[in-house]
Amino acid sequence: MKSIPALLIASVSGVLVLLGIFFPNPLFLSIKSVLFSIVMLLGSFAMIIAIINLISVHWNKIFSNPSQSFYSVILLASFLCMLFTGLIF
Repeated sequence: MKSIPALLIASVSGVLVLLGIFFPNPLFLSIKSVLFSIVMLLGSFAMIIAIINLISVHWNKIFSNPSQSFYSVILLASFLCMLFTGLIF
């Protein structure tokens, strides 16, 4: 029962975005723009939460069992290299 409102919101949003793409009148375009902005904001927060979770899980794994944390060290080092490369370029 809890998933029915989420399903309705997702379906209506998807139909409105498709209408904005296929029928470019000002009403549908403005609705599409607002929905895209909301999706970008939610996606950004989800990505930040996922990155924090990734770092915390592997950081704890490194310090809880140092003998078996080789891959966690490589993952965190690779993530930091990717992050700094992305910030520089």
